[in-house]
Amino acid sequence: MNSSCHQLRATVSRIALALGISLAFALNAASAEAQGPPPPGHFVDATEKLGIHFRQQASPTSKKYLLEAMGSGVALFDYDNDGRLDIFFANGARLDDPTPKGTIPKKDNPKYWNRLFHQKSDGTFEDVTEHAGLTGFGYSTGVAVGDYDNDGFEDLYVAGYGRSTLYHNNGDGTFTDVTAAAGVPAAAMPAPSGRVCGQRGARDEREGGREGAGAQRGAPASGREVAQKSSHVTLLGGSDAGRPQGRLPLCLDIRTRRAENL
Repeated sequence: MNSSCHQLRATVSRIALALGISLAFALNAASAEAQGPPPPGHFVDATEKLGIHFRQQASPTSKKYLLEAMGSGVALFDYDNDGRLDIFFANGARLDDPTPKGTIPKKDNPKYWNRLFHQKSDGTFEDVTEHAGLTGFGYSTGVAVGDYDNDGFEDLYVAGYGRSTLYHNNGDGTFTDVTAAAGVPAAAMPAPSGRVCGQRGARDEREGGREGAGAQRGAPASGREVAQKSSHVTLLGGSDAGRPQGRLPLCLDIRTRRAENL
């Protein structure tokens, strides 16, 4: 008899629990339906308030060099392993108008420097660029992050026209340029006159009277020949040095947005 009563009470308890859970779900669904859809996200510009003072310097010119439209790279990474994301901005450099062939844009003013902002414990940022040794070289266009030597600190590779640089994170808040020691080519690929090369954003000063989008396919050509045949592409630089013999890079026609092998 006692056993039967115990089983009955247990069954009643399970039924009551199931009914209670069902009722809770029903009330929650009714409440959500009454409230309607959640409001859309709302963002507030907190750039200045958080201490992030950066403006990308494109150095616009009347020549409309391709570099001016490249934009800059940005990386969010925890360079000092404090558990908070820091921000690195790649920046442009001064472009003369016109820019003489063979010259490299220079970061000859602090406004052209790349910038590293360290996030503090209160969520604001401080500019630690100079202390970290990351002011940069040339016209920077991108950045990649990775711990290439597995020492627990993330390193930086900053790409750009004029120079690309590998920075080793020393673990003390500073970085060291190890481009040469690591065997990574530092200089941008020389830009043959009138041709778009492998270095992204390389252009040469436009010359009038040129026609067509490229030279005859598969045929070697001198820098002068390509300059005469390669229209609507202007490059910074003007040397054929470093170009593999018998190989011509890609030519971009700005008007049609089409690329052809020269």
